[in-house]
Amino acid sequence: MVPRGSKVSRQSTSHTTVKLLPGGKMEDSPNRRFFVQFLNKCVEGESVVSIDGKEQENPLMSREEADLRLALFDQKIEPTLEIELELAQYEAMRWPKSKRVQGRVWELMEKIKNQI
Repeated sequence: MVPRGSKVSRQSTSHTTVKLLPGGKMEDSPNRRFFVQFLNKCVEGESVVSIDGKEQENPLMSREEADLRLALFDQKIEPTLEIELELAQYEAMRWPKSKRVQGRVWELMEKIKNQI
């Protein structure tokens, strides 16, 4: 969802950038309030997803990960490869048995290594 008064532009296949139009404030956005509530539920360990009425496993999200995701949402930090790697590492801690998440960490490490 995109806040009213915002414009979305696709920069790559993996990122959607939200650009505020003049006068738009992300802090007042209903989408931001929803996102903050969602992150708080993840940090507190409440189930945030249910499929066919069954609540799904939701490992605790660290406050650091939630703060980083919120800073990205608020555009206080740029979504660099290093930030993506940090988020992938947080996810790998939450889902240690997930091969997809582990693969994402390795993929980002390779991209960063090849950048230098």
